[in-house]
Amino acid sequence: MVDSNLQREQVLPSEKAFAYKMKLDAMKRQGECTDLTFGPVGQKSATINSRNDLAAEAPDSSRQIHRYIRLINLIPLILSMVDNTVLKETGKPQMALRPAVELSYLPESEQTALLEVMEGEDRTPSHAQAIKIRSFSEQGKLNPDVILSIMQEEKPNQVEQFKMPKDRLWSVIIKVESRNARKDGKIEKAEEGSTWERGTLRRSEQRH
Repeated sequence: MVDSNLQREQVLPSEKAFAYKMKLDAMKRQGECTDLTFGPVGQKSATINSRNDLAAEAPDSSRQIHRYIRLINLIPLILSMVDNTVLKETGKPQMALRPAVELSYLPESEQTALLEVMEGEDRTPSHAQAIKIRSFSEQGKLNPDVILSIMQEEKPNQVEQFKMPKDRLWSVIIKVESRNARKDGKIEKAEEGSTWERGTLRRSEQRH
């Protein structure tokens, strides 16, 4: 059942998360890459080795498997946003995998606070914003005001960009430079005229 879920053409991220977790747990129970004498470091190494073995027979890399399994730590409503990147249900928010993984490290209470801000702002955090939220959480400084402040930061893809073809841009530059040159020429002529007028006035005053 687990293997068939992973091989389907369209698999939800949440389905992958639980399927990979079940598969990994089964491998550990069977004694693959585990040993009761392992300390904490050894257990971590065994988990990595297990993921590598799983990746050899799965459609995802070991690192990607780790990311999917992290999703299990998300509260259901945030996890459903990740699933919606596949389902693409109209009117429902979507959240990419990478920011979701960062948010999976937040305790449930902070995830709930974040969810309230996301619903109020009608947006989900970018990867960079999610990293910042996780950092504040790990420092014990995350609260609704901090979350709101981070969520209201403008994302790079929300900054309006103006693009122009190179040939057209070059044409505009030439026109601007030409216009500036003509303007400079007029100023120089005006200055020359002003100098001539001042000289004429002085000569006239000297004659009188």
